[in-house]
Amino acid sequence: MVNHHLMLLFIALYCMMMIEVVAGQENDRIKLKDVDSLTFHSGSLTKSRRNEAVAQLTCVGDDYCNQVNVSTVTCYNNRTVNNFILWHCEADLPSNYALVQKNISCEGYDSPEDEYILVGSCSLQYYLEDRGIMFKLKMAIFIIIILLVLSCGCCCCCCCCCCQKKSDPDCEAPTSVSTARPSELTDRSTRG
Repeated sequence: MVNHHLMLLFIALYCMMMIEVVAGQENDRIKLKDVDSLTFHSGSLTKSRRNEAVAQLTCVGDDYCNQVNVSTVTCYNNRTVNNFILWHCEADLPSNYALVQKNISCEGYDSPEDEYILVGSCSLQYYLEDRGIMFKLKMAIFIIIILLVLSCGCCCCCCCCCCQKKSDPDCEAPTSVSTARPSELTDRSTRG
């Protein structure tokens, strides 16, 4: 009888342990579209069930990756359009730099196409832009456009003035120009 109670106790403990394992597995998956925000940390790896863990944060491109230290990035789920999530990412950066999200990748829970992802499996690839250079480039383009508009305006004014002078009888240019040699001019003056 003691063995019977011991066996029932063992089965009850085993069932409770299995329920805990199954319940714990359900907490490590979520639909990506239901995620409000993702936070990525430099030097941290993603969680993984089926794939190899990768860095949570990866700066791609060599332009500014070594000049700016990005320790944490938070990306917010703005909305979903045709099953594609539009993320807005923010990081603490110097004011003349901007972080541009290139790719957010998460491990599908049971397969790559699974709508559920493994919690903690997401990684971010990003690059940095120098806002100072972009501002200078935009300003240079603006100045070139202004100069072109002013040049075109001046050309139009000159053309209008020339056309107006041609139609005004008081502004007519001389129609014939004397091509006589100086010796012929003196001969004519002595004849007359």
